[in-house]
Amino acid sequence: MKPLRLVFALLLALGTPVWAQNYPALHDVTGVSPDDVLNVRAAPDAGAVKLDTLTPDATGIEVVAEQDGWGLINTGERSGWASLRHLERRDKGTYPLSRHLSCAGTEPFWSLDIDQAGGAVFTVPAGTDQHFETKSLVPAEGRTDRFALLGPDATLTGTLHRMRCSDGMSDRAYGLDIDLVIRDTEGRRVLAGCCTLQAN
Repeated sequence: MKPLRLVFALLLALGTPVWAQNYPALHDVTGVSPDDVLNVRAAPDAGAVKLDTLTPDATGIEVVAEQDGWGLINTGERSGWASLRHLERRDKGTYPLSRHLSCAGTEPFWSLDIDQAGGAVFTVPAGTDQHFETKSLVPAEGRTDRFALLGPDATLTGTLHRMRCSDGMSDRAYGLDIDLVIRDTEGRRVLAGCCTLQAN
């Protein structure tokens, strides 16, 4: 029975998006004629319904997963697939993932903008922005899918995971999950949300 179970598990794994290890990552459109566009489709198939297009000079596109040579990206409030043949992966540079990341959560609503060279800004609706001095993300030892965000005196602590994430309100796809602990005048808050890589 064990060999049959193994075969069944392998069949289930085929044709499913790869969410971890190498994604998310920023890409630029390449190899598209100036008078043409790169189609974004509803499924990783050239015959799937077209949802949107990318211009030949589009840059800083976040690919959150890969399947059969197609990259899963976000367009508006939904996600779609674009051919990786025309998406060139950017060198991430000296910082883990990307220098800039944007994280957010719902119920309660909050956002966290991270600049690995300049700190983090935490925001809630009708609230005052809170600035934290943070250093570059710290990768987990022996892992490529987990990172720590550390603020001074444990006022801000976050753990980012490469994994599928949903904001619960849109059809956008996210490749980074975050668990966040904020300590301020209101006490300690434990929050959960999703993050995206930012080109600028």
